[in-house]
Amino acid sequence: MSLAAAGRNPAGQPPGAARDEDEGHATQLGRCSWRGILFVLTAAVLFSLVGVTVRFLVTCQGESVFWLGWLRFAGGGLVLLVGSMAGACSLRVNNRQVFVWRGLFGATGMFLMFVAIALVGLGRGTILIYLMVVFGAIAGVFVLGERPKATTILAIAVGLVGLSLSCRSGVPVGAEWLAVAGAVCCGVALALIRRLRRTDSNTVVFFSQCLFGSVLLLPFLARGAPPSTPMSWGVVMVMIVGDMTGSLCMNEGLSRIPVAVGGAILLLTPILSVLIGAVFFKEQLSIMQWLGALMVLGSAFLVVRASSRSSASPVATKEAG
Repeated sequence: MSLAAAGRNPAGQPPGAARDEDEGHATQLGRCSWRGILFVLTAAVLFSLVGVTVRFLVTCQGESVFWLGWLRFAGGGLVLLVGSMAGACSLRVNNRQVFVWRGLFGATGMFLMFVAIALVGLGRGTILIYLMVVFGAIAGVFVLGERPKATTILAIAVGLVGLSLSCRSGVPVGAEWLAVAGAVCCGVALALIRRLRRTDSNTVVFFSQCLFGSVLLLPFLARGAPPSTPMSWGVVMVMIVGDMTGSLCMNEGLSRIPVAVGGAILLLTPILSVLIGAVFFKEQLSIMQWLGALMVLGSAFLVVRASSRSSASPVATKEAG
């Protein structure tokens, strides 16, 4: 599940202009584009597939989570480097400071997501990671200077209660703390992505995560071994291609439909993860954990909804222009 999509700005257009045009286009539509819905729906399914590949490779194939994370980052970075050399995209960085922080938090959050899925389970791990939307709203106050609305504050409270109910002991223990830490890092990364997009392209945003993820995990590769079978390598390729394609579909889809609609569709990712985990990996949730999962998803939807209304306001539209 990527925090940014690899993209390309039209020639001669400032990095933030494409984003502002897309957001304005989605707001002016006032209705949903079926093509946009299809793009986001595809992204939600692909992100679930990425989680399935990680769970399968670690628990069924015994592969190293360190190697999986590194291959994910290195593979994505290699694709972007080749694209840059071919002239298909630009990797020029304008805001180096935010580029570094976005890369560090984004890479750490994604790796902890892999660990959470492997140790906590596909369903609960994905649910806990989706608290990143709530933590992203908190980070937006400090990183972007946003003023939280009453709906956002309510969402944060609901999300924290859902977190408590989703944990087996009422509070995070063991690997559950890794999932929460991953959600915090991903949440901060979400705010940093918005900050970096003011000056840099989607390609640069995505590359920052790949670059720093590859560097951070490099020392840990000695703790494991690369994939050992042709099947494992095949699944790794599915993981890399699925994540990058999902990111591209998400970026394209969210430029065609309102943010609230796109955010609601993306909530299918944890729902599908819970169902797949129960069917294929025999993961079971108690009634209280189901309630907690629903509260986490509900809080994420409230945050997305509040953000959508804010961006559609006259003040926000004027500032975007």
